[in-house]
Amino acid sequence: MHAIDLMFLGLTVFVAYRLYSILGQKKGPDNQGAGNPLNDTWVGSPLKAEKKSEEPVGPLVTALKQIEHADKNFTQDRFLAGAEKAFEMILSNFMKGDKKGFKDLVSPGLLKQFSDVIDERDKNGQRAEMAFLRVVGVSIKDITIKNHKALIQVLFQSEQTQLLKNDKNEVLEGDPDHIDQVEEVWTFERPLTSTTPNWILISTTAA
Repeated sequence: MHAIDLMFLGLTVFVAYRLYSILGQKKGPDNQGAGNPLNDTWVGSPLKAEKKSEEPVGPLVTALKQIEHADKNFTQDRFLAGAEKAFEMILSNFMKGDKKGFKDLVSPGLLKQFSDVIDERDKNGQRAEMAFLRVVGVSIKDITIKNHKALIQVLFQSEQTQLLKNDKNEVLEGDPDHIDQVEEVWTFERPLTSTTPNWILISTTAA
């Protein structure tokens, strides 16, 4: 892992643009860099009020306390700030085809899947472009503690404009003047006994 604190492949001709097969389904119309932002020692800009998750209740409280007991540096707000940064980094670099930009943030299985999609896209002479991306909501959906590992499901609500272009810069799919409302659930994992504070993305699904 870098020292800085802190995507099931049905390969069709158009799998590269259909990122919702990997990154989540479109809900309806309407910075990449190195390091792991989900390192508990990473401190990002505080989330705006509308992005903070609601106060957890019941089992979520118990699970959060277990994580906090194992990692004294863990806080819900810090984790969500890191998760948002990781979301932007992984998605943006995946779209650009920059494998190095997300390789330290995802599990080996997801890294292979994402890399295969990028390679297929390159083979077809296509490139994906994230013309617009804005995260409008980040919240914890569920937490599971199993086999000394913590798995946190994070619901991301975002606005996106995804385009697929050919080698002549012609748009094959997508509308540069259209913004989609997208909801996705990403699951991050970390062993509670780990000596490193990094969380790793292990799965993505539609909300």
